[in-house]
Amino acid sequence: MSTQETLRLRLPEIVIKENQGYKETELLKFLAGYPRVTQVMNADSLVFGKGDQIRFPSPVSPEEEKADPELANRAFRRRVALHTTSVGATMNTMLDSLGVNKAIDLDETTVSSATQTMILHDLKKLNEIIWRPALGSSDAAYDAAEAHLADLLRRAHYPEEYVQLAGSIGHNGARDYMTAPHLWPLVRQCAYLADDLHQETIIQIDPLAKVRRLKTDPRYADANAVGFPDRTNYPGFTKEDGSLTPKFDIQEQATIWMADNVGRALGIRGRDLGKYLILQATDKGLYQPCA
Repeated sequence: MSTQETLRLRLPEIVIKENQGYKETELLKFLAGYPRVTQVMNADSLVFGKGDQIRFPSPVSPEEEKADPELANRAFRRRVALHTTSVGATMNTMLDSLGVNKAIDLDETTVSSATQTMILHDLKKLNEIIWRPALGSSDAAYDAAEAHLADLLRRAHYPEEYVQLAGSIGHNGARDYMTAPHLWPLVRQCAYLADDLHQETIIQIDPLAKVRRLKTDPRYADANAVGFPDRTNYPGFTKEDGSLTPKFDIQEQATIWMADNVGRALGIRGRDLGKYLILQATDKGLYQPCA
C-alpha cells in the first residue's frame, strides 16, 4: 500500500495537535524557485533581494505598528507576503497530490504557472486597501484591485487561463462558481480552495472555518447582507421569499461543493481536505511539525 493510500485510510482518525503554519525559512526557499514571481513581488516591497538571498519584510511588534505609520505599512506588507506565498505553496501541494493520484493530467508547465499565479494572487490586497478611501467602498476597491492585478499578470506574460485563477477566490469566486460550476475545471477549484483554506499562513483544519468566521464578523455584516443582486436569475442566489441570499451563504455552499470535488479526486472526504494538505505540506518540509 502506498503512502498516499495509507494516509487516506487514516485521515478520519488523525488529530492535528499542532497547526502553526508554514515555516518562513521554507517559504523563502520555495519562493526562490520562481524568479519571475520574486521580481514582481520586489516591485511592491513584498520581498527584497533575489535568488537565494530573498527575504520578507522584517517583523514589527504590535506596539511599533500602532505608533509608526511606516512600520505599520511594513507589517502589512509582511503579512500579505507571507499569506500569498503560503497560498501558492498550498496550491502547489494540492496540484502535486492530484498528479500523484492521477486524478487529472497535469504537466509541469501547468503546475508551475498555476502555482506562480496563486503566489501573486494577493498583490491586489495592497491596492484594495490603498484605494478604498478614494473609491468609497470595499467592493469598488476590491474590483478595481482585481482588474489591476489581472492587467499586471498579463503584462508579465501569464496566459489568460492562469490570470483567471487569481480572481477565482473569495465571495466573487464563489459567486462565479455558483453561477456556472461547469466552467470551473479542477485546477480552478483548487485555486479557490487554496485561498479559502487559509488564515494568514495557517491551513484551516475545517474547510469552512474561514467563511463561518466571516459570517459572524460584524465588520462584514453589511457586505454580507446585500448578496449578489445581479445574479437573481440563477438558482441559489435568492431565498424562497424572494430576498437575496447573503454573500457568505453562497460562499459557504461553494466551498462545500468544491472541497467535495477535490476531495473525491484525492480519494478523501471534502471535510478532510485541510487536514490532508497540512500533512502533505508537513511531509514536504514546508509546514510546522504536526502529529
